[in-house]
Amino acid sequence: MNDGRLPDPGNCQTARSQEEAGFPGRQRRTATVGQPKLPGRPVKTATMERSTPTPTRLRISSRRRRGLIAALAILALVALRVWQDRQDPVPPESLPEGNCAVERVVDGDTLLLAGGARVRLIGVDAPESVKPDSPVEPFGPEASQFTTDFVAAGSGTVRLQFDKERIDRYGRFLAYVWVGDRMLNEELVRSGLATAETGYRYSSSMKTRFRRAEDEAKSAGRGIWSQDSPVAVPHAL
Repeated sequence: MNDGRLPDPGNCQTARSQEEAGFPGRQRRTATVGQPKLPGRPVKTATMERSTPTPTRLRISSRRRRGLIAALAILALVALRVWQDRQDPVPPESLPEGNCAVERVVDGDTLLLAGGARVRLIGVDAPESVKPDSPVEPFGPEASQFTTDFVAAGSGTVRLQFDKERIDRYGRFLAYVWVGDRMLNEELVRSGLATAETGYRYSSSMKTRFRRAEDEAKSAGRGIWSQDSPVAVPHAL
């Protein structure tokens, strides 16, 4: 029976706490994040932990980076090769006699023409100066400079003359190279910067000219025939 008195506040507080908890004597816990903390109600807050990379993860990550770098390097080399192929002119399958512009001098006895053809001097062999995996031979640079000066005397244009064999096994065109009335093949031998190679199939009259030029160089002690220089050993064209 209600006698008109107000309920005891302490009893109301106890009843309210039990009602909120759902079970007598048990306290309900919440796991909400970001809600205001109410008096008398503990709030469980979630914490974020930063995971530390394990050694295994580090090894996998490092391996992936190395693989990516290697793949990029391969792609760069392929791109460079494609670019070089586009830059270098394709050598022609045939080459007519007559005047030709010289792109550059490769070495004493080899020229690169503007059209991409490589020309090897018939019947002479100059010391090596740019052959891969080979040392620079005595008077190799001098022979290369002699040929450069010879071509420059014709303003970069030479006249080609062929003989019995036009192309060697390396795809180079075999020719006598002229500027005016001077033949580069013969002048190299006469200057002692190349040897006469007479064991190949070409004009016997040219072989005679080259032998005479070589005898002249030997008698004068020029270039490779000088006393303070080892004699160059002839090798295959």
